[in-house]
Amino acid sequence: MPFHPWCFDIFSRQSKIHFGNKVNITGLINWRNAECSFDADDDFPRHPDVANAQQQVWMHDPDAAYLVANPLHIVGLTDFLLDAAQEGDFDMHLADAVLLGNNHTDRLSALPPELRLHVVSFLDSGDIMSLRQASKAFMDLTNNVWYRIVRGQMPWLWEAWEEGEIKHSPSPWTSMTANEVKAVEELKCRYTAVLSDEYEYATSPDKVVDYLLPRPNAMLDQGLLPKSDTNWYRVFRQIRTHWPRVKGLRNRARIWTDVEEVIRRIRMHDSVELS
Repeated sequence: MPFHPWCFDIFSRQSKIHFGNKVNITGLINWRNAECSFDADDDFPRHPDVANAQQQVWMHDPDAAYLVANPLHIVGLTDFLLDAAQEGDFDMHLADAVLLGNNHTDRLSALPPELRLHVVSFLDSGDIMSLRQASKAFMDLTNNVWYRIVRGQMPWLWEAWEEGEIKHSPSPWTSMTANEVKAVEELKCRYTAVLSDEYEYATSPDKVVDYLLPRPNAMLDQGLLPKSDTNWYRVFRQIRTHWPRVKGLRNRARIWTDVEEVIRRIRMHDSVELS
């Protein structure tokens, strides 16, 4: 089953979230066996930019260039996020959750700050964003609420995940191009041929070559943002403001959405088998 290393890495992360810190290969294969056909391919929802790029005649679209950006190892992402997280002091107290004070035309502004935060505690991130548009009384929120918004609106931003949430190290293949992989394999074949010719009685030249040219080690993620010391509002605003330019994150979000659909279909076929 062909799977791009970037996409498989993102699948692995989501799988560990949904299936007890395990990569559900069995579920993935079951879904493939159930739906993999030429006719079923059109049934899978695709991002419009992907659909446009599948045309027989290639058309250059600068706005879709993010489709080839590395979604895992994003150059400058750590500094980009840290700049947003560290700028300014965000030690917000409960009373600071009111930006504009009482507004006679906004009935919700008459609620005390404690009650407003209590209301927010029952809402998911999408509802909180809608509430902020409906009432200025909820424009300014505590840092913990903004953390919930970041997690809900940007589930693909694993730099915001808490330490130990899942155990994962990116595969070394996620940082290598196809040409780099090909060059390594060609070099190993050349070494194997030379060793076989030079040492007639060598029984396992492959093992010697593997020792001389070991596979690259697993990559490390770009680091987690400290939950308590991060200005999550600035992180959210920084990403939203510069979204067209953060091509790696845009591609990560696109792939994440595709994988969410894959996970949904895996669960659907698992439930059918169990019934």
